[in-house]
Amino acid sequence: MSEIVLTLIPTVAIGVCIFALVDAVVRRLKRQFAQHPMSWLGFLGPILLYHPESKLLSFIAGCAIAVPTWYALYRRTQKTQPQLRPEALLLEFCSPSTTAVAGGLSAVFLALSLYCIGFLGDDDYWTKVGVWKLFAFPYVGGAILASVRRRIRLRRPDPVWVPYVFKRRLDGSGVWAEGQGLWMDEVVLPIVITPVLWLGLAEVDLGWSGFFMFGLALPTYGFYFAWTFANRFWLRLVGVIDRAREMQFIAYELLISQQAMARWMGEIAVEWRDGGYVASGILPRRSDVTFLKRSLEQLAESVDVSGVTIVPELQPNPWFQLALIRQKRRNLQRAS
Repeated sequence: MSEIVLTLIPTVAIGVCIFALVDAVVRRLKRQFAQHPMSWLGFLGPILLYHPESKLLSFIAGCAIAVPTWYALYRRTQKTQPQLRPEALLLEFCSPSTTAVAGGLSAVFLALSLYCIGFLGDDDYWTKVGVWKLFAFPYVGGAILASVRRRIRLRRPDPVWVPYVFKRRLDGSGVWAEGQGLWMDEVVLPIVITPVLWLGLAEVDLGWSGFFMFGLALPTYGFYFAWTFANRFWLRLVGVIDRAREMQFIAYELLISQQAMARWMGEIAVEWRDGGYVASGILPRRSDVTFLKRSLEQLAESVDVSGVTIVPELQPNPWFQLALIRQKRRNLQRAS
């Protein structure tokens, strides 16, 4: 049984890479938000180049399974969710259980990829210790890591460091703008998990011990960023979105972007119930209530504003107004 599982591992790893690569290429051609295809080629290339004569059948089988599966899922998701959600929204709105599942699958995928390129033991080793450990230990570790990462992102939703980069336009000019920064989990978690990863990999191959001895936490950062990249794919594939929280977030984003409603955001509350919006709070004029209802009707057919009370003497919160002005200034500075 172990020999059969070990034989099928390259097919599974190649199939996942082909699935993700095709999805990334198609969505990029349609100008949708997607991962870069070259990153998935970085996973697929070493797997195919390591003993390529033994990977031909695995490549054919992986393509035969991955391409039809991708097409079926793509057609279904185009009807319900034509655009992919960014990673920040996935971490915010996916349920904790599916976030853990995606993290575990991502770690298993990395473990299988390392095995396929000869960096994680050979067939004799896994037949002796049990091939189930190649799946179980990475899955449990990845699930725990994903859960901790989600909690950190919810507590610290802003990057801890954001560099400024020069973005060049098509006409040759360019502007300085914020680039990709580092999040708190990307700084802290690789350092925390380094001893665990060190001991686990050294148990399989002592060569990893020397690798960590000279690189310390640097190898873990490489593994962590590769895991987060794979986790983004699995989170979009298996993550279950909390519909109520997402719709509430979208409603607040819409209202705060409208000047007529932004100054009263501290006085009203919007909830998603039974497939529609329910608003409550206080507003100064009936026209504001009508505007609120029409704005929410852009997002849902059912909108209930009966819980909003008219208070003619209501005045905007000065501190909230000041926060809005500062936010608008920051947005203008980033745009310029």
